[in-house]
Amino acid sequence: MDNVFKIEDEGILFIGILPDGRQSWYRGIRYFGQPCVLICDGKCEKAWGMNNRPSAYNINGKYIKIGRCDMPDDDDFNEDDSCYLADGELGDAPLCPGVWEGGHGKPIEHQDKLNKWCCRECERSETFEYDEVIVVRDLSKRFYNCSPHVRE
Repeated sequence: MDNVFKIEDEGILFIGILPDGRQSWYRGIRYFGQPCVLICDGKCEKAWGMNNRPSAYNINGKYIKIGRCDMPDDDDFNEDDSCYLADGELGDAPLCPGVWEGGHGKPIEHQDKLNKWCCRECERSETFEYDEVIVVRDLSKRFYNCSPHVRE
């Protein structure tokens, strides 16, 4: 990363390749006053937002697709033991999921990618310090919130 990004690159949108071969989008930003890099896989058509992406919840050892309003009222139920459904289990996300961050919504045009909505709400993006190892979640598979789990 240190050979690719410099603090003076802040605000410029780059396209690159992650170590696993996936295409990615990069932008140098300031987050809470600190310089960092915002990265995503650029699949906005599959971006639901962290609070809207359909999930499955662990109920008695099995992951079951239920809505947040349908969660069991049980002391043994852990609503944090969940997983985002894989892209292949879902259709395309709504163009406007109804959530805004800092006046920014989900990007529609390429030049709008990696805005405040992407940084704060999008489940497909990650923020890293310039010298940090980059690991971007792969949502072509289920992404589990609690460990340890084996991906399906």
